[in-house]
Amino acid sequence: MARSHSYYKMIIWLIVVIIIKTSLSAQTLYWQAAPPYLGDGRTFQHVFTLNNIAYVGGGATTTNTILSKQLWKFSHTTNAWTRLSDPPFRPRLGAFAFSLGGYGYVGSGSSGGNSYFIDFWRYDPALDTWQQMQDLPKL
Repeated sequence: MARSHSYYKMIIWLIVVIIIKTSLSAQTLYWQAAPPYLGDGRTFQHVFTLNNIAYVGGGATTTNTILSKQLWKFSHTTNAWTRLSDPPFRPRLGAFAFSLGGYGYVGSGSSGGNSYFIDFWRYDPALDTWQQMQDLPKL
């Protein structure tokens, strides 16, 4: 099933919202820009949050010609990006991601064209390691 252009626009906006740091004081609510993202992927990245830290990985250049394996985290406490170990799975764009029980999860995605993945991975932020989970069912 092909995803609509508006779906991808929504994902990009969610990434933007996560990356921009929100600060709240007793008197004022204001937005403050975060430092620029340093990773090499720019579109269709996977994003999840754990303990007030945003994790951003994968994706492709704006022309979808070069895929990225990089994983970065942004901490609003330090207001800084940190590069983490590259995941063991193949680079991809359009993967889904979420967090649950102190772990980040990434699965599926595409290498572009008609090549799709069914693998599913769990990220442990305490150890900066990935564990492959059971593959997703083929549809």
